[in-house]
Formats: sequence, C-alpha cells, structure tokens
Amino acid sequence: MRTFKWSTVIVVALGLVLAGSARAQFTKVGQAGATFLKIETGARANAMGGAQVAAVRDASALYWNPAGIGFLSRTSVHFSHNQWIGGLQHNFFAVAVPMPGVGAVGFALTSMLYGDMDVTTVEQPDGTGETFGANDFALTLAFARQMTDNFTVGISVKYVRQKIWDMTASGLAWDVGTDFRTPFRGLHLGASIANFGQNLVFRGQQLLIKQKEYTNITTVAMYQAESFQLPLQFKLGLAYNALQSEANSLVLCVDGVHPNDDLEYMNLGAEYGWKNMVFLRAGYKLNTDIQGLSFGGGLNFNAGGVEASLDYAYSKMMYFDNVQRFSIGFMF
Repeated sequence: MRTFKWSTVIVVALGLVLAGSARAQFTKVGQAGATFLKIETGARANAMGGAQVAAVRDASALYWNPAGIGFLSRTSVHFSHNQWIGGLQHNFFAVAVPMPGVGAVGFALTSMLYGDMDVTTVEQPDGTGETFGANDFALTLAFARQMTDNFTVGISVKYVRQKIWDMTASGLAWDVGTDFRTPFRGLHLGASIANFGQNLVFRGQQLLIKQKEYTNITTVAMYQAESFQLPLQFKLGLAYNALQSEANSLVLCVDGVHPNDDLEYMNLGAEYGWKNMVFLRAGYKLNTDIQGLSFGGGLNFNAGGVEASLDYAYSKMMYFDNVQRFSIGFMF
C-alpha cells in the first residue's frame, strides 16, 4: 500500500509539471536541437504507436523508460535499425544486465548517419567539388532498482554529440523514470523525464573568419554560434493486460507526451500475442501532423535457453516517405 501511495505522488507531481508548462507550448515549437534523440526506437514500440513507457520489458527501455530494466530477470540485448525519412540511417543498440540484490545496469548507443553532402559557397553555389559529412550519436549508461516487488526507479546519463563537417556540439543529458505494477489486475503505470541537460553549442573551424580590409594585415575572428536546448520530454503511460491465457494475450497501451519543443500528443497502441510466439501490433499518434497510423508484427522463439525476437514496424508519415523499422532481441 505504501508503494502505491508513493507511486501516485510521483505521477501526480509529474502531471502538475506537464500542466504548468502547457501554456508555453506554442512559443517553443521547433526550438530544440539534437532532435535525433526524439526518434523513437524499436520495431515493437513503433508498431504500437510509440506507447511504451509502461509496456517496455527489454533493453530498449534505455530509450523509453530506464526504470523498465529494473524488472528484468535475464540479460537483454536489443538492436534496432530505422530507415528514417530522407534516406537517413538511425540505429540503436542496447544491453541490460540484472544484478540480483543490487539492481540492473544498462548500456546503449544511438547513431544517426546523414551521409555525404556537397560543399557550396556564395561564389560556387553549384558546389566546390568537396563534400562533408554529418552524424549524431548518444552514449547512455543506466541503472535501475526494484524498490519493492512491484515498483522500480531508473536513471540514466547520456553523452550527446552532434557533428557537421569539422564542427561539433556535445554535452550531457539525463533520463529518470518509474515503473509500477499496480494492485489492479494487469495494469502497469510508467512515467519518465527524458533529455534533461545542458544547452549545446557548435564549435569548430568553419566559424573562423579571416579578412583583409584596407591593409595587408589579416584579421582573425570567430562567429559565436547560438546555444540550443535539448528536446526535453515528459511522458506518462498506462499498459493494461486485457487478456492473458495460455494461448492468447492482448496488451493495450496509452502514453501522454509533453515535449518542450512541440505540441502535446498521445500515443495509442495494442499488441495481440498467440502462444507467446506470434504477435500482431497496431498504433496511432494523436495531435501530431508528422505521423499517424503504424502497424507490424513479431516472432519469438527459444533455442538452447536463449529467447530470440524478430520484429517489424511500418509507420505512415504525413508528408514524407513511410518509415520501416527492424529489430532483433535476445534474452539469456
């Protein structure tokens, strides 16, 4: 009972934070940087519309809610590949290891590859013949602990870096979350705060200015790039095991998301499972003009004590090419 009270206090407090800052929504749309941190990972999660804060149960929790790894009883390995819009490549790799009596630790690596681009200048708008590259990555370390049999708390720290040509911006960000198995049959409650950290600013040689005016003396200066905030997100989620039998299962999920650089939106998702082997999933995002319907499926199988999963998701995009995601996972 005490756990239920504390969990309720935490969730209500997060809810008040969301409500209190809602009035500033319209003035902040599109003002955060490092937005690759907002790209949702995992085919299972995306097939369910991104409703995962209370439903995630593998190493991909390092993206969705670090408290999720606190319920793991076996080591989890997860890899996800995302064919993002514009041909961009988004990848996520995570490992979570339970340590009985201590908690669980996790490691994750997120990468975003933009490919090579042509260098253009005012004098040569069609290109100089040179190319430059750009990439983003985040390295995450996490720890979660079961406070009781039904309540976990998790925290993670991530090193975030963005690179374009020879300019970089880097800094630290934090995630914190809770995961609660309520006394009500099959109902899970999750909450998380993601990407809380310092502002980033780009630095590099391309900001240098060299000029000769009126004399033969070269003046060297540097532009000061403006700093930008990280894409902070507050999430509250519910997951309900509406059906659980030997042959069939049905999970229904809903997440509410409050970002600091966009309008609030909701994620809805459902997953049907047959004998814990074959899964069908569908989801929908409300109050967003980027993505709507998503669907997919997955296969689970055991071999030599190792549980493996293969998952696929297809997401309908409003103004861009539709997105496909593939994931593979292991439990041992």
